[in-house]
Amino acid sequence: MSSGWFNKLRATENRFRGRHWLFWSLTIIFLAEVATAYGVYAKLTGNVRHIEVTREDLGNARPSKAPTAALNILVVGSDQRDGSAGGRTDTIMLVHLSAKPNDTAVISFPRDSLVQLPACRSQEGAPGQRRHRGMINASFSFGGIGCTWKTIETLTGIHIDHFVKVDFTGFTEMVDAIGGVDICIPEPIRDKYVQLDLPAGWQTLQGEEALGYVRARYSLGDGSDIGRIQRQQVFIAAMAKKAISAQTLSNPFRVFRFLDAATKSVTVDPA
Repeated sequence: MSSGWFNKLRATENRFRGRHWLFWSLTIIFLAEVATAYGVYAKLTGNVRHIEVTREDLGNARPSKAPTAALNILVVGSDQRDGSAGGRTDTIMLVHLSAKPNDTAVISFPRDSLVQLPACRSQEGAPGQRRHRGMINASFSFGGIGCTWKTIETLTGIHIDHFVKVDFTGFTEMVDAIGGVDICIPEPIRDKYVQLDLPAGWQTLQGEEALGYVRARYSLGDGSDIGRIQRQQVFIAAMAKKAISAQTLSNPFRVFRFLDAATKSVTVDPA
């Protein structure tokens, strides 16, 4: 046999080995990425806390659910930190997710609204609530999220499908994770209650400052809860815009920090 035949055979063998090495290298990289993605998914889903709201909490005289795929979700912002018991609701919203894509409506309820509060059983370390007229945010203190759910259904006649509760710690960490949120402040804010001192103009609010801004009330405008609701809606919109911006999405570590903070702050029903 000629040496040329051996050289061709050796070259063919080297190419085979090269392709074999490339195949296994790509396979290992793929499996590593799958394992990492699964680990991240498990980490984030494991962060979320769950509370079951039962028929005993909501009663039998609930509003009927409309025959549609739309969902109504109760969203509350609580001054609880790190999932501790007790607390109050600074923010109460009802979110309607239409069956149509990209069609959402949000109603905010002023926390000091005087309404007819229903009777609620005690749970989550709360004493329970007797039927009486009182401030709408009292239902969370007396009967937990189940009582707030029942109160909003009783008040609106709207069937609620799920709830999401976000605590203060998670809110501040979400803001910090995306590098702060840019807000234009029309006039200086000096509020001792929420420990906020900000000049007028464009500001990049970090976690605790952002929390003070969305909680501030007496030092701004007419001091009403309506003004605070408007500021909260503007801030949440700016925060959402920052979270889905190229500045955030191009940085995997920043995305993970944001999602990690968000899921750690959230309590939902099991469904």
